[in-house]
Formats: sequence, C-alpha cells, structure tokens
Amino acid sequence: MGGGITRTQALVIGGGATGVGIARDLAMRGVSVVLLERKSLGSGATGHCHCLLHSGARYAITDPGAAAECAEENAIIRRIAPYCIEDTGGIFVAISAAEERYGYDLLHAAERTHMPTEEASAATCRALEPSLTRETRMGVRVRDASVDPLALVAATAASARAAGADLRADSEVVKIRREGDSVRGVEVRDLTRGETYEIEADIVVNAAGPWAGRVAALAGVEVPVTPNAGVLVALARRVVSTVVHRCRPPSDGDIIVPLGDAAILGTTSRPAPTLDDIEVNEWEIEAVVAPAIEVVPIVVTTPRARAFAGARPLFGKALQDGRKASRGFAILDHARLHGVRGFLSVAGGKLTIHRLMAEHAADAVCSYLGVGVQAECRTAVEELPPLPPASEASSRADGALRLA
Repeated sequence: MGGGITRTQALVIGGGATGVGIARDLAMRGVSVVLLERKSLGSGATGHCHCLLHSGARYAITDPGAAAECAEENAIIRRIAPYCIEDTGGIFVAISAAEERYGYDLLHAAERTHMPTEEASAATCRALEPSLTRETRMGVRVRDASVDPLALVAATAASARAAGADLRADSEVVKIRREGDSVRGVEVRDLTRGETYEIEADIVVNAAGPWAGRVAALAGVEVPVTPNAGVLVALARRVVSTVVHRCRPPSDGDIIVPLGDAAILGTTSRPAPTLDDIEVNEWEIEAVVAPAIEVVPIVVTTPRARAFAGARPLFGKALQDGRKASRGFAILDHARLHGVRGFLSVAGGKLTIHRLMAEHAADAVCSYLGVGVQAECRTAVEELPPLPPASEASSRADGALRLA
C-alpha cells in the first residue's frame, strides 16, 4: 500500500454502501478489486442519510419502478443483514381530509404494484403509536424498517475483505490516468502517510455518489448526477417506535425514523452547490421540526441532539425541486457514451437499493473483463457476517449521530 504501483483487475472509487457493495460482489465472483475512499468508509452520503429502509410505499404513486426495487431489496436486506436493521414497521398518518384522500390513493397504487400495505383506522394508528396527534384520521401501514448505515457498511466491508477485496480508506484519487481512449488506472494520495502512488486497473468504477460528477471529470467525461441537499434533525429521545410518514406527497419534515434511543426527523430538499461542508440553516431546521410536531406533538418538548445535512445523488438533469427527480439508478458505460473504455459510473439510487446497484455494476465489470458464468452474483443470498462485539455495542447508537 503506497510507495509504488499496484495492479488490480477492478478499482472502485467511493466507499459508501454502494461502492463497498460493488467490492464485495466482485471479490465474491473471484475478481481482484481495490476500493479507494477519501475519508472513512460510509462517511459520505451513506452516513448522512435518514436511516430508513424503504418499503417502497413512498414512491408507489409517482415512481412505481423505484417502489418495486425498494420493496424487493427491503426483503433481501432483512434476510442478509438482520442485525443491521430494526423491524419497526411504518405508518403513513393522515391528519386532514386531503391527507386521507392521499392515503387511499397510496393504498390503490400499492395494490397495483403488489406491495404489502394495510389500512388502519385512527384508533388503530394511535394504539400502534400513542404519541400520534389526536387529529389522526386514518393511516396506511407499510413494511419500513430503520437501518444503521455504518453497521451495514462495516458488515459489507468485512465480507468484502474476507473474499479478498482490498479496501483503503483515507485514500484520495487525485488523477485518473488515460492512454488515448482508455482509462488505465489512477494516481492516489495516501492522506495518512502523505504519499502518492499509482494503481493500474483493467477497469475503474466511479461509485462516488453525489461526488460522481467530480470523479468523472478527472477522466474527462460528464456524469448527469445532480447533488441535492437535505437537512435532518436528530432528537435525543426515541419519540416513536414506528417509522412515521405524513400521508401526503413528499415534502419537508414528512418522516420520523426511530433508531436506537434516538429519532431522526427529515428532510428538506434543495440544490447542493457544495458537498464537503453543506450548510445547515435555521429555516431548514424549522422546516423539518414544525411538520413533525403537527403529527407527533411531543417533538416540541424533546431535546435535539444535532442537526446535520446529507446529499442525494439524483440522476438526471438539474431540478430546482429535487423531489420530482426519479430515485432510480443507472450504470453508465463511458465507452458507449463517450468513447472512453475501462470506465463505468454508478448514478442515482439510494441506500435501500445499494445491493442491487452493486450487482448491476459488478455484472457490467464482469462483462467488460470477460468473466464467464462462474461469476454469478451471490450477494442476495449470502448473509453478511455478524459485527464484532465492539461494533455491536455502538451499532444501535445511530449511524448519522456518530459522524462529526
């Protein structure tokens, strides 16, 4: 590590859930792989998310394809990483006539996509979640869960390393080396040792999430990823035991996620002109907290642990309202798109479908390398290893809260 040239078949840039998932998938298929992450694993978008394992219901009306992917991957993550999630369940709560109408629209949309949902009366909602406002009119129960993103990344990384992957944190890609129309490798700065070295690779995978555009620019190509910022507020107490959604189209402050002894309120949506230090404004905090109080009144007296911001890697052209962007994803082959061989980018997506994104990226890598049928994906069936005791002690503390 450092001080010379390393040779590998595949090199992955980005150590979030998707990047580490790609490294795991490729290593399990027998491909030699090195992963580079500028900071610590999971420290980017993955570690600054809402910690929600989506049922898919949030997208059932507007994006049924993304909804179906979330529903399928929700079931897989429950099976392969049960100790990284808490099966809280979820409920969409209607507190007005308009929200009640939306609830029935949601039930009908879920039925069309064969997504498990259940109508709940006001009494059932408040029996399930006593902290709900007395204004509750009805609800829709869904198969949400809370997920500890850092525990999930740690378990995936352990599995990747066990399969032979070389995962390197504090390793910044400063140059992508091209020879003519082909990417041949990268130049890396080891931020711990202060050294610079090169890695040669048959193929480089850009899995940098919201930073994917910056990484692609190093190779002289463009990736249509629009970073979108969202502010979240972490409460110091667990005010609900179920994931609570407002029963309305996606908007500010419409989700409360219980996680360990805490709860996370979210989120806003705005363009993210900067990514490494996203500003948290007071008006955004209020935009998250005020709607949460309407549905769970005790939020008003609950101490706040901190407010933080994350970035979504929305795929497609820039939109002022990021909520209108698809939550789908794409694997971009830059040989086909830009005439640059040996370079792929992963664009879009979200934490719940990270394993599926990794599978599609690994399929593309294996196709490029000419790896045969023996390279079948096994990540949907092989469980992630249990976390060591030291990690278990902190895994429920709340992944987002543990990040400075």
